[in-house]
Amino acid sequence: MQALDLYSLPEPGQEGVLGRYRRRVALPLAEAWVAAWSQPGDLVVDPFCQSTTVLRAAATAGRRAVGATRNPLLALLLRVEATPPALGALEAALQRLHDAPKADAPLGLHLDGLYATACSRCGAGVAAEALIWDRLASLPVAREYACPHCGHRGREPVPSEEVPRHLTAGAQPFHRRLVAERLRVEGAPPRLVERLLDLYTPRSLYALTALLLKLEVLYSSAPLLDPLRVALLHTLDLASKLHAADEAGWHPVGSLVPPRRFREANVWRTFVAAVRALAEGHSQPALPLAAMLGAGEQPAPGTAHLSADPLPRLGAAWPGRVVLMLSELPRFDPTFAALSYLWSGWLLGKEGSRAALHLLHQRAPGDLRYLRALQAALAALAPALAPQGRLGLVFQAPGTRYLENLLVAAGAAGLVPVHAWHGLLDSRPSLPLAAGRAEHHLAFARQPASAPTGDAAAVRSWAVRTAIGIVTGRAEPTPFGALHGPIWSGLAMQGLLASRNATQAEALRGSVEQAVAQALESCGALRAEAVPGDEHGAALWVAEVAGEQPLGDRVEALVRQALAAGPLDVAALQCWVLARLPEGQVPAWPLLWACLESYGSPLDGGRWGLAATERELEAWQARMLQALEALGRRLGYAPAAAGCELAWAGGPPLTFRVQAGAEVGPLLGQGPPGPGRRVLVIPERRVALWRHKLAVVPLWRAALARAGWAFLRDEALLALLEGPAERAQLEAALGLEEGGGQLALFGP
Repeated sequence: MQALDLYSLPEPGQEGVLGRYRRRVALPLAEAWVAAWSQPGDLVVDPFCQSTTVLRAAATAGRRAVGATRNPLLALLLRVEATPPALGALEAALQRLHDAPKADAPLGLHLDGLYATACSRCGAGVAAEALIWDRLASLPVAREYACPHCGHRGREPVPSEEVPRHLTAGAQPFHRRLVAERLRVEGAPPRLVERLLDLYTPRSLYALTALLLKLEVLYSSAPLLDPLRVALLHTLDLASKLHAADEAGWHPVGSLVPPRRFREANVWRTFVAAVRALAEGHSQPALPLAAMLGAGEQPAPGTAHLSADPLPRLGAAWPGRVVLMLSELPRFDPTFAALSYLWSGWLLGKEGSRAALHLLHQRAPGDLRYLRALQAALAALAPALAPQGRLGLVFQAPGTRYLENLLVAAGAAGLVPVHAWHGLLDSRPSLPLAAGRAEHHLAFARQPASAPTGDAAAVRSWAVRTAIGIVTGRAEPTPFGALHGPIWSGLAMQGLLASRNATQAEALRGSVEQAVAQALESCGALRAEAVPGDEHGAALWVAEVAGEQPLGDRVEALVRQALAAGPLDVAALQCWVLARLPEGQVPAWPLLWACLESYGSPLDGGRWGLAATERELEAWQARMLQALEALGRRLGYAPAAAGCELAWAGGPPLTFRVQAGAEVGPLLGQGPPGPGRRVLVIPERRVALWRHKLAVVPLWRAALARAGWAFLRDEALLALLEGPAERAQLEAALGLEEGGGQLALFGP
């Protein structure tokens, strides 16, 4: 199905409320699946609902939409995301909170003043944006601030005279006791409550609780209460000790143990930023989420509903009537479960604590425990599927176990995949049978559970045929991650991963994993070639391929064609490129992005167009040939041009090739250069793309080195014409780095 699958990006950003914990089905992907697998009026369910994208895609297309979550925090967040408040109303509410009295001062000034420090440049008083703490020493060691008086900004050590004040700021036990009381409900573990509260400094705990109390007084029954709670939820996350001091970008939270150096954010300023982001971050029309109807009743077409029913009850509510279930793969994250309990009670009181208490039953997801939980969840949902219904799960995960566990758990639940798509998010070389981060899309249909198969001969045969087909089709050295998904999903489609229960499924997974490894390692037509100089044993899978264009070169050409055809956004670009590649040849996302940045230019509205310089490549090639001819004569050579190549004779022979693209294929089949040298002249815009290609396929880097190829950036060539006419200057300019660096490029 064309345009059915595309990368649901960007997980690495994961910005917004609870961005480090929840996963979202991207809206373009949800729209494509809803259109492909359902009809207007059909019932579409998101059984592990973490965002409104599936509900919005289904309701907008005239389907009956239901989302299910038993996490009260996610339910709160979904309601607000579905019906965002008016922009002006939130700004007015923020001003009202700022002006509310607290300790003889406006609340905003009072809370901001808790982080008072002095500018090291002008000495003026200023509120720090954050304090950096050493957890083992229990001391603040650095401060981040921007002085509004002199403009100085920096991260600097905390002056010794300020340390006592930072240690005692906000140390009022009343606020800790108040939050603890909200969390104490029957069945709540007392030690966990205290451990969770220790995730905040006394100052943060005081500021967060004071802000919540004021919010509840001013907006106890107002429509803005829930949006303000969501902004405070985001603040609760960012103000905890779980953020490393030097954290950059997206980092998942793996435990409740704070990092050695953690960042204490200014609560008031974080809350202000959260409110404004909430006001500015919603461009979609409102999608009211109604309460669930009575048992067995279906929502009306074009509407969305939110359910808090457990999965068995949800599955039993519509037996054989759900046409499409689409969701992110559940992770059963005990860290987020504990934080959900904490934040639910903090924000919603004892009612929230009781609603979230069941989440604490989640335990660390070892392989067998996760497989059993997943099999139970899928088995509870399967009876609700219509005869032609589909259960779609999309997810991004590192390694191999998430996908393997899903496929064998589905087999034990009587589900077989009818559609599978796999794309690499990390395409760097890995160990021969290890995989980096990847994105997986699977659509399952019901089938009767059967006895475990895992026939070793059939598994080995399928693994070899699939791996050879992928590597030869790609026509380039391939990481194991690109083989793993198609091999395992193909085995499941053939019924080779079917079993009767989770225990059988776990044994089956192990035997199939062993059979796949043995098949690939003993295959004569395929080999894992070690990356030269890699001390960790990284390798890429290779096969004998003659005359085929590497997948990376084909993707590069397709991206340029797509951009030349007209402005388009990233989702449309993916659809355009992926629809023109054979099934199973999915380019890695980093390659798509590198090609887009190399050939494209960002436009308004999130769209991209072909960069203006890309329409002048013939003129660029002519200028480069003229520059090479002029430089050769200055250096005492006799230049002779032939097409896009130019040779220098009259000294150590040099052959130049002027190439506007980053195509590797034309350069790979050439033998050693003999006594001379080969130089590839490339435009500056293509440097990053060349670096990317040679980084993910180091075997190409070694092959180009053996063939005697060096790189010369066009800017470096033009600079040589303006400098002294010395051959040593030319040698120093070779390489992909500014100022040369050829040896570094081709080093181990």
